[in-house]
Amino acid sequence: MTIVSKSSKSVTFHPTVTGIQIMNIDDYTAREISASWYSQEEMDRITNRCVKLLKRMESGDYNKCKKYCARGLEGHTKTGAISKNKNRASARAAVLMEQSRQWIENRVDEQAIADAYRSKASSCQLWAQIVATGDEEAVGFEGKKIIEKVSRSDSFQQQLLPAAA
Repeated sequence: MTIVSKSSKSVTFHPTVTGIQIMNIDDYTAREISASWYSQEEMDRITNRCVKLLKRMESGDYNKCKKYCARGLEGHTKTGAISKNKNRASARAAVLMEQSRQWIENRVDEQAIADAYRSKASSCQLWAQIVATGDEEAVGFEGKKIIEKVSRSDSFQQQLLPAAA
């Protein structure tokens, strides 16, 4: 069997490693757990709101109500789900066809498999980048400043670290 390797890619790591300690869930108080994770009731409420919003989106009634943001729910609409499933099936078929071709030729070429997948997934990536650009524009300059300020603040950083024992 012939193994083809065209890749000259490599992985490197920064010489300085930084990290933060994360508490184990067993070390959280009940109050901290409540503040950190959604309860089942909260998840149910969120799910119910999403279902209602999806129904409004499907009926074309969404534009009349801007109470909730529909961002991220597009793939759960009938059209979005069909598109997502078609894209996944197309990418899977391309990979399986390339693997089958290589099997018949008694060779392995990982790059060709990756290229087959990429050829089908590239339109999805392009669409994701377009949506992300729209999200970035929706947040605007002020929103970015707030996010940067919060993420750099000492109090935010302290919330990430456990209290000294």
